[in-house]
Parts: sequence; C-alpha cells; structure tokens
Amino acid sequence: MKEIRAEVVIESPPRRVWQVFSDFAVYPIWNVFLVRVTGEAKQGEELEIRVQLPGAKPAAYRATVLKLDAEKELRLKWKDFLKGEHIFTLEPLGENMARFTQRVEFGLFAGAFADKEMMAKTEEMFGHMHRALKARCEEAAE
Repeated sequence: MKEIRAEVVIESPPRRVWQVFSDFAVYPIWNVFLVRVTGEAKQGEELEIRVQLPGAKPAAYRATVLKLDAEKELRLKWKDFLKGEHIFTLEPLGENMARFTQRVEFGLFAGAFADKEMMAKTEEMFGHMHRALKARCEEAAE
C-alpha cells in the first residue's frame, strides 16, 4: 500500500483550525488543492471533491465519509479509480496551537497507478494546502 503524508503545526486555537478546515463553502477562496467540496461531512454521506494538481485540469472525485469525529478526524473513502482513504486529523498542542495532518492511503489497485510523479505532485499540493490553511488560521487568530 502506498501512502502520502504531510503535517503542519498551526499557531491558532485547535477549534479555529477545525472550523476553517471543515468550512467547505469557502474552499474556493483559499484551498489550492481541494478546490471545491460539495456535500455534508456526516458519516455515511457522499462528497464530491474537485482536486487540482499542478499542470493538470481539475478532476472531480467522489468520496464517502467513513468517520467524522468533530475537531479530531475526518476520514474519507475514495470512490472511482482511486480506491483509497484520505484521512485528516487535528491534534491539539496547547490552547493556541495544533498539528494538522493529512494522509492518503492508496488501495492496491490505485497504488499501482500512483506513479512517482503523481505522488510527488500530490505531496507538493498537500504542502500548498497546509501553508494556506496555516496562513488563514493564524491571520484570523491575530
């Protein structure tokens, strides 16, 4: 199984980080990787997610919410050809600091198609998304 993982420490109250992350309606304003998410983040619900990778046209995928533990974890099961899980977690590091982590675990079938270039671009976009999330949360905290 192939995995991509990235994390960022954000100097903002954990509740604020989760609020920014989970407000899908404003993703088009700040999120450069998951540029649009439609649907409701409730266990069992289906989301449509538009992903943007460098040098590629945006692509729409469907995912089912496997787990939602508010202010702690959102776990999605990708449908379509990806057949993997996308996990977002938030770990409080104090009253005004949190660690935000996201990882994608590709299933066997999807892992076979996840070449080095795609993995590198996805990891790069995780970094862009994390920097944008950090800036948005820390700006609001000031």
